[in-house]
Amino acid sequence: MGVVGSILVEYTKAGSIKTLAAMGDERMTRLPDVSTLQEQGFDVSYDIPTILYIRAGVPDAIINRLSEIMERISQTPEYTKVMVDQLNSEAMPAGRVYAAERLRRAYNNVARDVGKPPLP
Repeated sequence: MGVVGSILVEYTKAGSIKTLAAMGDERMTRLPDVSTLQEQGFDVSYDIPTILYIRAGVPDAIINRLSEIMERISQTPEYTKVMVDQLNSEAMPAGRVYAAERLRRAYNNVARDVGKPPLP
């Protein structure tokens, strides 16, 4: 048993292993019959984002431009095709707005567990 990425999709399809749950908010595109942890009654979700790092001190104008470019790329059919067909992964959104929402959700999950007020 283990928690692994979507690299094992083909093994699941071949019947070599059994995937027990999709760990994200939604079912996996390549394994639509595998229910999510939330659908199985667990109040958890684990998506693994792809992160673009940049050195400290880069001007906000450049960071904003990179964010816009990443958002546009993540909405193209080519991006989805590479993510789903070649990487056996899910096509995830990108950009600062998406990152801020993910951080807010992560913070609120921890805040709930330790009895702190959530962020709006």
